[in-house]
Amino acid sequence: MFQESFLRSIGSSVVWKGLDRVAGLLKHIIIAAAVGLSAQLDVFYMVTALLGVLVFSWASLMDVVAVPSMVRAWKEGRKEDFGQIASGLFVITIMASLFLGASLYFFRDELAMVAVGFEPNRKKLLAEAIPWLLPVVFLYVPLRLMSAILRALRQFAPAYKSEFSIALIVLVCVSLFKYDPHVLLWSFSLGVVGAFFYLFSKTWKYVISFENPFSAVVRQSLILAPGLLVLQGAQYVYVLTERIFVSFMPTGAVSALAFAMTLTTLLPSIVALSGSFITIIAASPDAKARSSKLNDLISMAILMGLGATCLMLSAREPLVDLLLKRGAFTVENAQSVASTMKDSV
Repeated sequence: MFQESFLRSIGSSVVWKGLDRVAGLLKHIIIAAAVGLSAQLDVFYMVTALLGVLVFSWASLMDVVAVPSMVRAWKEGRKEDFGQIASGLFVITIMASLFLGASLYFFRDELAMVAVGFEPNRKKLLAEAIPWLLPVVFLYVPLRLMSAILRALRQFAPAYKSEFSIALIVLVCVSLFKYDPHVLLWSFSLGVVGAFFYLFSKTWKYVISFENPFSAVVRQSLILAPGLLVLQGAQYVYVLTERIFVSFMPTGAVSALAFAMTLTTLLPSIVALSGSFITIIAASPDAKARSSKLNDLISMAILMGLGATCLMLSAREPLVDLLLKRGAFTVENAQSVASTMKDSV
C-alpha cells in the first residue's frame, strides 16, 4: 500500500482543499448574487452553527482521537486490532448519529429557540431547515471517522477528495437551482451522502465487520475523548454564541459574518497542516522527535497566519467588491461584509 509523506500530504491538501475552497467560494458568489444578505442565508448559517455544536464537534473528535491508536496498531503489524478500532468506532458513530438525528427531528422547534434574536418567521424557517439536513446528521460523523482511518494509513488524498466532492456537489446544485429556497440545505445533504459512499468504497473492508464497540482496544483508543470533546466543542460553542448575539441584529447580519469568516479563513484552511500532522507525529519514535516536528509546524503556521492576516487587512474591500458585489448583493451588503472582516481578522 502506497503511503504518503508529510510533504506529499501538504501537496494533496493544497490541491484538493484549494479546489474545495474555490468551489465553496463560487457557491457563495452565486448565492450572494441570487439572494444577497437575506433571511434565507441567515437561517442556513445559523443551522450550520447549531450542527457545529451537536454534530461537527463530535465529528472533529472522531477525526482525531483514534488516529494515534490506529497508527500504532498498523505500524506494529497488529492489523486485527486496527480493524477492531476502525469497525468498533464506526458502529459507535452510526448508533450515536441515529440517536442524534432522531432527537434533532423531534425537538427541532425547541432547538430553533436557541436563535433568541430571530423574529418568529426566521425561527420557523430555522425549525423547517433541520429535516433537510438529517442526512448530514446521520452520515457526517461516520464520514469523518472513515477519513481518519485513511489518514491513519497515510492515505491523505482520498480524505481531501471527499471534502472537495461535497463542495463540488453543492456548487453544481446551487448553480442549477439557485432560486430554490432550500437549495443550500438539500445540496449540502446530497454532498455528504456522495462523500460518504466514496469513502466507504475505500474503507469498507475495515468497517464492515461491525466489531464490538465496547472491546478493550476500542475503549483504550477513546481514553482522550472527554478532554478532546471539550476542546473541540468549545470552538463550535464560540461560533454559535457569536451568531446568537448577531441574531439580534437586522436580517443579513448572520450572513455577513459567515461571508467574512469564509474569506478570512480561506488561505489558512487550504494547507490544513493538522490533518496529516497528527498521523506523522503519532508515528514518531520518541518525545524529542515529536517536539521537534511540532515546533516546525508551529513556526510554519505562524508565518502563514501573519501573511494571510496582512493580505486580508489590506485587500478586504476590493476583494469583497470583486467576488460578491453583483446581482442582489448590494453596495451596503459589501460594506457590511468588509467591515465584519476587519473585526474578524
